[in-house]
Amino acid sequence: IESESDPPELRVEALGAVIADQPRLPPRVFDVLMAELSREADPLARLRAAEIIGRSELSGAQLTRLLPAVQGDSLIAPAVLLPALHRSARAAAESSQVILDYLDAALRQGWRPTESQLRDVGRSLPDPGPRADRLFELLRQNLQRQQADLASYESLLHGGNARRGREVFFGSQVACASCHRIGEQG
Repeated sequence: IESESDPPELRVEALGAVIADQPRLPPRVFDVLMAELSREADPLARLRAAEIIGRSELSGAQLTRLLPAVQGDSLIAPAVLLPALHRSARAAAESSQVILDYLDAALRQGWRPTESQLRDVGRSLPDPGPRADRLFELLRQNLQRQQADLASYESLLHGGNARRGREVFFGSQVACASCHRIGEQG
């Protein structure tokens, strides 16, 4: 894993196989993962690196480097990193502010975790203080906005054409079924 003679892709795959048994990332291994997270890297490699980081236990310095690098990145969902944040927050007390900044920015950009996900990370911080309360308020505001948005579409649910909707969903123009499912289809 730490051998610099092996290609980064191979090192990342090897790390994925052992991360559960060795969750702490040595600096050189973390550097490889950070390079794979680069916005210029292949999207699948970026996702794989994020998934491995999400299963790791990070130091304060690693969190301080990671979170600003992925903040606002539409490919790396905060949910992928939550387990690492939860696992690392106590050990990396000096990075509490960076974690709170990251979560705040993610919520402001539309991320919608469950309250329990947010609570778990907040509980793992040594002293979340009133800033964590503001995150919960921001989450509640986002959910209220989402409910209002959905309510504005409620009138469109009446009188629809199921056959036409199915054609749109499974058709190639919008291609909903390439990412979404209805039952076992898609």
